[in-house]
Amino acid sequence: MNKCRNIEGYKKKRLSKLQLVTQFEALFFSLKLCYNVNMESFKKALKEIDQIFAIYRKKQSFNIGKQKVLYEKLRLEWTYNSNAIEGNSLSLDETAFYLREGLTSKGKPLIDYLEAKNHAEAIDWLFDFIKKKRPIGEGFIKGLNALLHRGITERPVLGFGGEKIMRKINPGVYKKNQIMF
Repeated sequence: MNKCRNIEGYKKKRLSKLQLVTQFEALFFSLKLCYNVNMESFKKALKEIDQIFAIYRKKQSFNIGKQKVLYEKLRLEWTYNSNAIEGNSLSLDETAFYLREGLTSKGKPLIDYLEAKNHAEAIDWLFDFIKKKRPIGEGFIKGLNALLHRGITERPVLGFGGEKIMRKINPGVYKKNQIMF
C-alpha cells in the first residue's frame, strides 16, 4: 500500500504563507512515510518541495522600492547610532537631513558632519563589497578605517590631566605608538 500523498495545491498562484507552510508540513510528513516505501515516491516528494520553495521565495522577495526604503532606514539609523555612541552631537533628524539634503545645521562642529557622511558612505561600500562577494581581509579593514576617517586629521581626546587635546590620526594606517590607559 502506497502511503505517500500527492500534493498539488502549490501550483495555485495565490497561496498564502500559511498555505505554503501547511503544504511543506504535509510534504515532510509524506517524505517520512515515503522514505521507507520507495525511492521514486521520495524523489517526487523532494521535487514538489523544491517547486513549493521556489514559489515561497518569490513571495518573500521585496520589490525594489521596499528594498530601497529599508536600506535607507538601516543606513540612517546605523549611521546615527554609531556616531552617537562616539559622542557625535547630531540628532537623528539632523543626520537624516544632512544625508538627504547635504545641508548642515548652525552651531554644530564640521567633524560631526564628516563622521556622518563617512559612515553612510562606508555602509554603501560595505554592501557593495558584499554584493561583489569580495574577500574581507586586512586591506578591506584598513580601507574601511580610511573611509570612516576621510577628511578628519585630528580627533579630540582627553589628556592625562583630563584636559581636552587634539590628537593627530592617520586613517587606514596602523598606530605606531602604544595606547596608554
